Amino acid sequence: MADRGMRIVDRTFPWLVVVSLVVPFGAGYLLSGSPWGGFTGLLWGGFVRIFLLHHVTFSINSICHLWGTRRFRCDDESRNVFWLSILSFGEAWHHNHHAFPTSAFHGLKRWEVDPGGLFIVTLERFGLAWNVVRITPERQERKEVASNTA
Repeated sequence: MADRGMRIVDRTFPWLVVVSLVVPFGAGYLLSGSPWGGFTGLLWGGFVRIFLLHHVTFSINSICHLWGTRRFRCDDESRNVFWLSILSFGEAWHHNHHAFPTSAFHGLKRWEVDPGGLFIVTLERFGLAWNVVRITPERQERKEVASNTA
């Protein structure tokens, strides 16, 4: 409750949801010139978008606690799931996140694709993000287990 921004989001959430559905309907209607185009926009830009977003988000907290790889000593059952990382914008490097929760980057190795981390780097370069936390290779090494487990 101390965060003013979160209080605003909480108060305006129903309106934000309505706007997030009206905008795709309006875009579809304007692009096609017909109500059918509006409903198509609502379906794909509204309902399918929300459906996919929720399922990917929920998958992170279910799939990434059952299957995948672990690299670091951690007191939980979190795992990294490479095939889910693109859809989840890098959130599927979930074990990395649990090992280093303050890190701006979930993909800690060069090959761990992390679109969210790339977006943060872009914001930082434009001066729109600051105090970005990076985990050094030395710090990662100190927390690594002797061998990865699946």
